[in-house]
Amino acid sequence: MRCAIYARVSTSLDSQKDSLESQVSYFENHIKEKGWELVDVYADEGITGTSTARRESLKRLLRDAERGLFDVVLIKALSRLSRDTADTLHIVRTLHRHNVTLFSSREGEINDEMVLAVISAVNQRQSEDTSYNVSWGIAVKSREGKFHGTPPFGYDKVKPGKLVPNPVHAPTVQLIFNLYLNEGMGVQAIANYLNEKGILPSRKNGNKWHDSSLRLILTNRHYTGDLVQGRSKVDSKDKIHLQMKGYKKRLKIDEDDWIVVPNTHEPIISREQFEAVQEKMKEKAKRVFRGRGRKSLFARVAYCADCSAGMNFKNDRQSYVCSTYQKNGSKKCSSHIIKHNVLKQVVLDNLKDLIQNSLNMQSLVDVTIQRAGVRKK
Repeated sequence: MRCAIYARVSTSLDSQKDSLESQVSYFENHIKEKGWELVDVYADEGITGTSTARRESLKRLLRDAERGLFDVVLIKALSRLSRDTADTLHIVRTLHRHNVTLFSSREGEINDEMVLAVISAVNQRQSEDTSYNVSWGIAVKSREGKFHGTPPFGYDKVKPGKLVPNPVHAPTVQLIFNLYLNEGMGVQAIANYLNEKGILPSRKNGNKWHDSSLRLILTNRHYTGDLVQGRSKVDSKDKIHLQMKGYKKRLKIDEDDWIVVPNTHEPIISREQFEAVQEKMKEKAKRVFRGRGRKSLFARVAYCADCSAGMNFKNDRQSYVCSTYQKNGSKKCSSHIIKHNVLKQVVLDNLKDLIQNSLNMQSLVDVTIQRAGVRKK
């Protein structure tokens, strides 16, 4: 009997790692006692069982089953295979189609699809109940003023759920707010400044600041000393997103429904600074048009001839500018600015020329290819 072992744990905690090792060692001993052949071990560590999207070992298992490399797959329980009913049925059907038997230490060999569907549905419901209970517990702790999750840059988290300023990185947060509010620098300019000064964005990883991370800091109310949680929630109903991406889609919650507990920890910046930054960001958002809507027809459609980056639309100038130049300045590329009306007229003239010189579809294709500089085969 040629055997494959599949094992999975949902987190990378040490206790879970021991569970992964115990799953494998149990079946290794079982195979040895039976005198069978162990073909391979397939293990997914720290991966949820509610989706197969990021479970590379499971995907490899199914590919090898199709190649006929083994006769049986050994698992601890069906919940290790999957916690989604549709996924479980698909996996088992795939194995059976390639004449591979699935044996579970808990449920045994299951060939009846009705029994398989019932067990899978129970596993899925248990997973959903666990997710709900965890979310409920987090909400209760949040209302008690306890922070949950990874602390914002500039803070450390100490038990029980208390934020304290980090002596090294809290000054960087103050610098960021000061540069934006008082020095007239935008988020990309601040990112460039911090990168040039060698100020790292994280205590553990990351070696470059980005405009997106700066926006998160500048809009994070935690820096005023308030605990703000419950700003988003997972969408448990969107199963398609979960299956395709491997994680649940998050939905933004209206600000009126956030969990806010004032003065739970030491502030890094004043409330006045924070509010002033929010007002300034709103004003800048009105002036800078970022490629959405009627007037930005060619945003991200027109590309820079030198660096091939998309052109961003600047509402105050009614023009398109190279996005590389906008983010990094003249060191990386020049602005290549072009007025919206000029670009639109050029495109219209080209379209008119194409229409006038194209009597049928084939001639239109020929002219288009010629204009694009592509050789016909």
